[in-house]
Amino acid sequence: MSMSATAADDTPPQPSWVREDGTVDMSKMPESMPVMGPDGEPLKDASGKQVMVKTEEDKPVEPQALPETAPNSLSENGKTWVETDENGVTTEVQEIEPSIPAGD
Repeated sequence: MSMSATAADDTPPQPSWVREDGTVDMSKMPESMPVMGPDGEPLKDASGKQVMVKTEEDKPVEPQALPETAPNSLSENGKTWVETDENGVTTEVQEIEPSIPAGD
């Protein structure tokens, strides 16, 4: 049985778009990067061309608007309200009456 080990000196160099603290500088990030296969080698498509993936900066997700109900107040029907916790997280709560399905 033969085994190989990777020496600490074999660590690849830090890419130019990665800062020393490990964060990414998106202005230096390439537009696309190669996809690596499970064997660690560049993945190729059926025609032998290198498979690439586009890189994009994550765009912030717009929060969904909650109903216009004052925080920590009960709605008119008394079944739906909005609560805001100490961290400012707002959650809509709905109280639903239990029901029993009709028998056959």
